[in-house]
Amino acid sequence: QNIKFHLNRKVTSIKKTNNGVQISTSDKNGDTKEFNCDVALISIGRKPFTSNLNLILYDLAYNFPLPVSKNPLSNGFRIE
Repeated sequence: QNIKFHLNRKVTSIKKTNNGVQISTSDKNGDTKEFNCDVALISIGRKPFTSNLNLILYDLAYNFPLPVSKNPLSNGFRIE
């Protein structure tokens, strides 16, 4: 599907074009780069906020990130 990930870049602007979107970005050194794309998916990292969920009462693991096997499947942690 020709999906490309550009990590550790800050989005400075997104402009709609006739063919999709034009995304302007910069890295931690201030170097800029523009991308012309059909669509854009933007994601940011977040830390889990679980301190008030009382997960231990339900015998749930609460070490993040969750450990995974080589497959990469979880180690059996699931909530049903």
